Order: sequence, then structure tokens, then C-alpha cells
Amino acid sequence: MSRSVWKGPFFDFYLLKKAEEVRESGKNKVIQTWSRRSTIIPQFVGLTFGVYNGQKFVPVLVTEE
Repeated sequence: MSRSVWKGPFFDFYLLKKAEEVRESGKNKVIQTWSRRSTIIPQFVGLTFGVYNGQKFVPVLVTEE
């Protein structure tokens, strides 16, 4: 089932905070997260996330495509 349009996209705010910290530092650091339910927002483009799949963190590079 999809999310209602009027609610807007869901993402954990701690991911946005971590993304801003990585952008300010200028380092290409992998952001580890257990939140697989979060929607990718434009502020995440160009960052690398380590998404936990139950056994290990899988690196995911976010691009516009």
C-alpha cells in the first residue's frame, strides 16, 4: 500500500541531520542507517548510505537517476 499524497514523503529526520553534517564537513563519509522505509529526498543526492539488510551494510550511492 502506498502513502497518501497529502501526507508527503516519509523520511527519518536524523538522516537529514546526518546528511547535512556530511555535506558541511566535505568528506565522502558513508552514512549508516537501519531505516529502509525512508524516502530519498533531493538533499540526499550525491551521498553514500550504508543500508542494513539484516546481515551487513550495503553501500548505496544516491544519484538523480
